Amino acid sequence: MRALTRSTVALIAMSMGTAANADVTAEEVWQGILQYYSSTGATVTTESEAMAGDTLVITGAEIEAGGGDSRFSLRVSEIRFRETGDGKVEVAVADTITGRISSPGGTSAAAGTGIEIVPT
Repeated sequence: MRALTRSTVALIAMSMGTAANADVTAEEVWQGILQYYSSTGATVTTESEAMAGDTLVITGAEIEAGGGDSRFSLRVSEIRFRETGDGKVEVAVADTITGRISSPGGTSAAAGTGIEIVPT
């Protein structure tokens, strides 16, 4: 698992609106992220969402967006939201994020490109 950079956490916090200025729980941070993606027209699905002690563990998260026949998706095997005890939440994601871009190609076959995001 890799902790998110400060800029990524700031982006997530900004997507939560005023809740980022107050004490938050792991569930509130996750719900803020879901609301942000929903507002962009994207859909988020997960295999599971469960609390394990002070940590909300999301497994098999997939974010899909696109219009018409073109689609873009990102899959993260695990995201952890740990409540630090001081009203803050630490977010960590799996080291690898897999993406897929697809659009119609040719006459009947779909063209697709896969991407993998890994730490350097």
